[in-house]
Amino acid sequence: MSAKKTASAKAAPRRPVQARGIQTREKILQAGEALLLRHGFHNILADDIARAAGVSVGSFYAYFEDKRALFLAVLQRASTAMVAGSAEQLAGWLTQSDIEAESLLRKTIRLLIEGHRIYLPLYQEAREMAAHDADIRRYLGESDRSTREIFEQMIRRFNPRLKPDRLHSVTYVVYSAVEGIVHSLVDDQLSEIDQEAAVQEASRLLGQYFRALG
Repeated sequence: MSAKKTASAKAAPRRPVQARGIQTREKILQAGEALLLRHGFHNILADDIARAAGVSVGSFYAYFEDKRALFLAVLQRASTAMVAGSAEQLAGWLTQSDIEAESLLRKTIRLLIEGHRIYLPLYQEAREMAAHDADIRRYLGESDRSTREIFEQMIRRFNPRLKPDRLHSVTYVVYSAVEGIVHSLVDDQLSEIDQEAAVQEASRLLGQYFRALG
């Protein structure tokens, strides 16, 4: 990684509208995402991102105010992609009239594990930075809310008569339980735990909870 300091931006970053500008910004985003996932935020510079994208440092600053701005853009895009992909999968599963709660939970947990694995380094760093960065906290909060909505749809499917207040509480409990399990399995890589067995057990337990809601 380059150790030299990057130049300050001389003009406000722009949002491209023409095809060439859109492609350039996308190249920078893709290069930045790859470097962030491989090396982390604090171990790269704007120079490194520009070089990996095959553009000048001036081009980098034409589209992003600084490295932090690119990090936020990458984080937002990753969150949007994960949530949108999960929501699309869930919508398809919910069309199956005979699907059972345990099966749906098992599919959802596996899907979240897969998504978390892809973006694990990015989210680990984002959660550390969120302690002192309000924008990152906001992005993470929006991602959490969007994911909770996915679980709310699932719970409503099997318990359509739950009142809104209780539905929100149940959603929070289920979402928190699943997120805890997913993060533990992905972040810690517990070698003594059979991941599939843990997913099966969590799905069985939460499926029983769904049925007990009445």
